[in-house]
Amino acid sequence: GILSQCLPPNVTKIDLSGAGLGAHGYQILSQIPTLQQINGVDMSAFKASTEELDFSATPVVPSGSVAAIIARTVLTPKLQRLNLSKCNLTSKSHVHPLTPVVGGSSGIGCNGGCDCRTFEGTNAYKHCADCDLDFCSTCCMSQCPMIDL
Repeated sequence: GILSQCLPPNVTKIDLSGAGLGAHGYQILSQIPTLQQINGVDMSAFKASTEELDFSATPVVPSGSVAAIIARTVLTPKLQRLNLSKCNLTSKSHVHPLTPVVGGSSGIGCNGGCDCRTFEGTNAYKHCADCDLDFCSTCCMSQCPMIDL
């Protein structure tokens, strides 16, 4: 996107928490080799010689950040083991059917692990009746990081 084209090469860290950036935006940012940290996630470990990456000790919650991790693996051709235990793999990986909802509260909390824990504006979201979880439109529109695996 436009941010990756305008970002000066001397910028090595970026935090877009709460900006509403979807998984696809994070995937694009992850391809900028000069970015060493995205939303607190250390991207400097993604080297051509890296064989193992383990994020289980500090699980990544925002699904966009998980998407950035998965997309960044392109820069690690020798990677053999990627541990994303306890990381959020977004609403697209949810096991139950999600029901579209229009209307309701203007401050629904998103359980999809996006950067923004509550969202305002459009009240279109998806709900899981089995788990009583709500997923904002950003989480539902973002491509599932599992597809990239």
